[in-house]
Amino acid sequence: ISGADWKRQFFEGLLPAYDAAVVGPRVMKRGLGEGGQGLYPYGDVIDMAKIWCMTKPGGRMVVQLARDRKREWPSLTANWAQLDRIPRDSAPTAAPEYHILTRTGRPMP
Repeated sequence: ISGADWKRQFFEGLLPAYDAAVVGPRVMKRGLGEGGQGLYPYGDVIDMAKIWCMTKPGGRMVVQLARDRKREWPSLTANWAQLDRIPRDSAPTAAPEYHILTRTGRPMP
């Protein structure tokens, strides 16, 4: 399925909600001007909100978060509750951590 078809089907309500999502480091860097992108400081927050909209209530998400992004954690995980964290204590300080979250809240009417 192409990105355009997926988007159309999602907005027409033809796609089911997902049980889980896995978020890698690229989402967390969206809007930072890398790879020729324009600067948009809320790109990653908006992507996380889109994932929330596509996940079933109570659905899970695994997020890879670089340690230098911790101060942005509250805005990135709005409407998600943390269930667990897998630290990388033995790795270098720049190594990512993994967080397991569950979807909370209700969708907008």
